[in-house]
Amino acid sequence: MKKLLTLPLLLLSISACFAFSIELIPADNSVKPGGIIHYNISMTNDLSYEKTVVLYMLSDKLTQHVFLPSYQVKIPANTKTVVQLSAVVPVDSSAGRYYDSIYFEIDSVVYTSQTISYTVEGPEKHFDFKSISVPAVVDPRYPFNVTLHFENNYYEKVQKVYASVAIYKEDGDSLYYDLKVLDTPEGNNTADIEVNLNPSLLPTTANVRVNITWYDLSFGSKVEQFSIIGYTRNTTDIVKSTNIVSSTNGVVIENNGTLVIEGFDYELPVSSVDAFFISGATVDYSLVNNTIVFHVPELAPGESVTLAYELNYSVLYLLPFLVLGVVYLIYYFTRTVSVKKEIFEFKNYHNAVNFKVVINVSNVSRNKISRVRVKEFLPLIISEVYDYGTLKGELKKDKKSRKFIEWDIGKLK
Repeated sequence: MKKLLTLPLLLLSISACFAFSIELIPADNSVKPGGIIHYNISMTNDLSYEKTVVLYMLSDKLTQHVFLPSYQVKIPANTKTVVQLSAVVPVDSSAGRYYDSIYFEIDSVVYTSQTISYTVEGPEKHFDFKSISVPAVVDPRYPFNVTLHFENNYYEKVQKVYASVAIYKEDGDSLYYDLKVLDTPEGNNTADIEVNLNPSLLPTTANVRVNITWYDLSFGSKVEQFSIIGYTRNTTDIVKSTNIVSSTNGVVIENNGTLVIEGFDYELPVSSVDAFFISGATVDYSLVNNTIVFHVPELAPGESVTLAYELNYSVLYLLPFLVLGVVYLIYYFTRTVSVKKEIFEFKNYHNAVNFKVVINVSNVSRNKISRVRVKEFLPLIISEVYDYGTLKGELKKDKKSRKFIEWDIGKLK
C-alpha cells in the first residue's frame, strides 16, 4: 500500500510547487513508410525560477527519435519554449494508424505524457465506402437487410469498423437506429445488417442512412430511399352460445394490419335444416347453397366485427298445437254427421235425480247417408233407464262390460 501511494503523493507535491503546461502541435501526422514525422512541443514555465524537463519516447515502431535542441530542455522562469520532435518511420512499416507517447520528466519524476498519432500510408491504399442497397419495398412485419458495399485496400483487415444505421421518415421522424461493429476483409466486400422495424408502422416513404467510421476517421455516409408498405392481417375467434330456444354461431374478425379492409364477404357453412331456423344476423347476410354469406362494408386497423347468425327453435314448441289444429280442421271440413246432446232435469229426490237426455243427429254433408247408428255410453252413476226414446234404442254392453244405448237411425238425407 505504501508503494502505491508514493507516486500520487509525489506528483501532488510537485504540482503544488510550480505550474507547467504542455501543448503538442500538430496532434496528427500522415507519412509514407521511410518518411519523417514532425511535432512541435510547446512548454510553458509559469514559475519564477528555471526548470529542466527531460523528454523521451518509448516506441517499438518509430526509430531515430530526435528532439531539438536536446533531450534536456531548460525553461527559464515565466517563459515559453518550443522544441521539435522528429522521428523516422521504418521503410518496412505496414500501412495503418498508430499511436505512441512522449514522456516529460521533471526532477527525476515522470510529470506527464502526451499521446501522438500518425498514419502510415501505402501506395494507393484506401478504404472506399461505395454504396448501400436496400429493398425498394419493405413489409414491416419481417426483417430485411441493408447491404453495405465497400472496397478495403487499406491493409489486410480493417477491424472494428462502426456502421451506424438510421431510418427516418421524410418529415424527420426516427423509425429505427442501431450501431453495428464490422470487421472488413481485404478487397471488395459486402456486409449485411439486419433491420427489424415496428410491425405496426403505417405505410410511408422512408430513408436509410449508414455512416461508416473507423476510430476517429470517417469513411463517409450513404443514403437510400425505400417504401414501407401497408398490409392486412386478420385473426378470428369462434362465437357459439346456446339456450333453451335458440343458439348463436359465428366468428369475431379483427384487423391486425395497417390498412383498411374495404367491403368484403365472409362465408360460413350452414345446414339446410338450420337455414330454415335462422332468425337474424349481426350484419347483412345472404344464403347461398347451404352457406351464409356475411357482407362487411369495411374494417379499419385495430377494429373487430362479430359475424354471427341466430337460430330460433321456438316454432318447434308450437308444433303439437299446430298438428292438433290441422287435425281438427280436417275433421271439421270432412265430417258427415253432427251430433248435439242436451240434458234436462225433471225431478230431484232425496237420493236420486231424474233427467232427460235429448240427442239430435243431423246430416251435415251434401250426400245421403245410407245407415246411421248412434251409441251413447251410460255413466256408472245412472242406475236405470226408463225410456229409450221414439226410435226404441237397445241397451247393450261392450267387451269391457260398459253399458251403452244404441239407436239404429237408418238413412239420413
